[in-house]
Amino acid sequence: MLLDFWATWCVPCRESFPALEKLYEENEAKGLVLLSLDEDDDNPQKAADFWATRKEPWQNFHAGKEILDKFPLHGIPYFVLLDGSGKVIFSQAGLDENGLRTAIVALTSSPTFRSPTTH
Repeated sequence: MLLDFWATWCVPCRESFPALEKLYEENEAKGLVLLSLDEDDDNPQKAADFWATRKEPWQNFHAGKEILDKFPLHGIPYFVLLDGSGKVIFSQAGLDENGLRTAIVALTSSPTFRSPTTH
């Protein structure tokens, strides 16, 4: 699972969406689940409205305090890649597309990785 923390006011966050869309399209069949989590504390509806215009093929949820408290303080965009057991494989503020791509390939190529189609 790849978590993408973002906010409507964050230009680098919005600029990362095309790269995320490409990564998702390339890896969805391998079992990658992508979930965006907005940090628009002042107006969660603004993020929901923005997301509706994006028409991304993955879901977005509002990351309230109860979710954000589970993660270290971070800048955004912030990406966390988890394996099937919940272990953090990759964690970084800012989009490092090559680093993220490498981590996804390593995860999905692991002999212990099982995609949804191999269960």
